[in-house]
Amino acid sequence: MPIPPAIKQFHLEIGKKGLQVMRMIRVIGFAMLGFFLAFWLYDLFESGYFRRWEKLSSPTEQVSEYFSAPTKKANSGFEVTKPCDYSMPEFSLISNSPKNIIDCVQTRQLYAEGEGRDTFVRDNAGNIWKWTNLVYIDMIALVCWPGFGALIGVVAAIVLNKPAQSSVKSG
Repeated sequence: MPIPPAIKQFHLEIGKKGLQVMRMIRVIGFAMLGFFLAFWLYDLFESGYFRRWEKLSSPTEQVSEYFSAPTKKANSGFEVTKPCDYSMPEFSLISNSPKNIIDCVQTRQLYAEGEGRDTFVRDNAGNIWKWTNLVYIDMIALVCWPGFGALIGVVAAIVLNKPAQSSVKSG
């Protein structure tokens, strides 16, 4: 039995609306994916995961004092921690942290709009290495990174929707 033309048209209209809804869901999904991916990258950069260690050719006397300091010393926004917390970003798998560490000191300086963290390590060859990260509360970057990620997600969804638009046949 043939399908009446009115029912064919009804099914075609439902199919078009369903396709539009699926496209909108894809755009929203990609925008959210871009937003969260960019926010995650922003957090990695701000936390210092991509900062590199540098070998100090001639460490200052203050740096040498850090290694002989007591376990914890804090005063007026400046803190020295010994031994180090090895779960921090400077010791992550993607950093170039020194090998054969025998001594480690972390310092933290609080500022009005952020903080500075320095980590000093001494390796078994007697070399002193330094890792530095300054973090300021940057609301513009906090908004721009995820916003840019969401925009890239929307563009990606639109580009991926192009083939789906041409596959709908009318009549």
